[in-house]
Amino acid sequence: MAKVIDERVVKLSFDNGQFEKNVSTTIDTLDKFQKKLDGVDGGEKFEKIEKAAAKVDLTSMVDNIEKVSLKFDALAVVAMSALDRITNKVIDVGSNMVKSLSIDQVSAGFDKYTEKTSAVATIMSATGKSIEEVNTALEKLQWFTDETSYDFSDMVNNIGKFTNNKIPLEQSINAIMGVALAAADAGANANEASRAMYNFSQAVGAGKVQLIDWKSIDLANMGTARFKETIMETAAEVGTLTKTTEGYQTVAKGTTVSAAAFNSTLQEGWFTSEVLVKALSKFSDYANKVYDVSDAFDTCTEAMEATSAEGMELGEQAFKAGQQAKTFMDAINATKDAVSSGWMRTFEIIFGNYEEAVDLWSGLTEVLWDTFASGAESRNELLTGALTDGWLQMSSAFAVETDAMKESLKGVIGETERW
Repeated sequence: MAKVIDERVVKLSFDNGQFEKNVSTTIDTLDKFQKKLDGVDGGEKFEKIEKAAAKVDLTSMVDNIEKVSLKFDALAVVAMSALDRITNKVIDVGSNMVKSLSIDQVSAGFDKYTEKTSAVATIMSATGKSIEEVNTALEKLQWFTDETSYDFSDMVNNIGKFTNNKIPLEQSINAIMGVALAAADAGANANEASRAMYNFSQAVGAGKVQLIDWKSIDLANMGTARFKETIMETAAEVGTLTKTTEGYQTVAKGTTVSAAAFNSTLQEGWFTSEVLVKALSKFSDYANKVYDVSDAFDTCTEAMEATSAEGMELGEQAFKAGQQAKTFMDAINATKDAVSSGWMRTFEIIFGNYEEAVDLWSGLTEVLWDTFASGAESRNELLTGALTDGWLQMSSAFAVETDAMKESLKGVIGETERW
């Protein structure tokens, strides 16, 4: 125990000495720090800083900050207004698109029904076929336009031009489908295909495709090397061109025909209506084959998978291109055409085919005439009996009354003068 106490006393003595040494060092350090402050004259320096700060005018800076803040606020208002307008525009576009795909297509469907009825009459007159035969043939065209982005009305109207020029109905339909698919193969849109249909229908009427017709095809971006090659190959099959080891030659003059010299040789008349119809059919032959088996499948894709394209590779590629929507408007137009075609069929069910529609509207015309127009005859007979001489009698009677009035006025004036 004594040993432990001795150790603690010794340790305490030692620690106390160390503590005193550290305190002394700290006091010396503080004395030096005080002397430094005295040399700097800290109080005076801080007073100078305070006076300098008082002289600083931050009003301008504050004003500018407030102006910037106001500008940011205005910018925010503009941005919110712009976003609001954009939002409203998007909503309007969406509403208009929904309307164009729904309500608008009801009237479009009725217009299609009217156009089809008129076209059926033209085709029946040109071909001598019955209403059932014509409608059966046009069912394929309806299927085709539903599966592609091309317009039924344009196609059916141009078919009438082909049949009027003695092209059989089935060939006319194949040719019109071929124009659409040749346009699809060339990357042309539905409007350009429509223009090509019109120009080719004019050429059929002339018996051959002339340079002025083909220039329109070039302008529609359809005059591709593949289209020209198909036409020249078909012309060799028909016999208006001769195929040689170097290419093609016209039968009449032996002029060389190639993709490069295509336009300049058309004046020789080798591109006949027969060549045109047969060449266009090569673009539509695969679509025809798919249509023939389409009833056995739920979708066109399934029908295509079950259809061999051997020997019809051009037609297969063109039909697939025709099914593709290359732009937003292609998608919208394809949908609109399908919706309006559905309404066309609805109106056909309600009002009937061409012959049924003729009976319906003719009967309605008689009813309307009896109700609103028949009274005119009896009214005019009554007036004729009352006024035998018509306007002359009325004017004569008016003249008599006028003369009597004049005499009365003269008498009144004379009495006045005497007063």
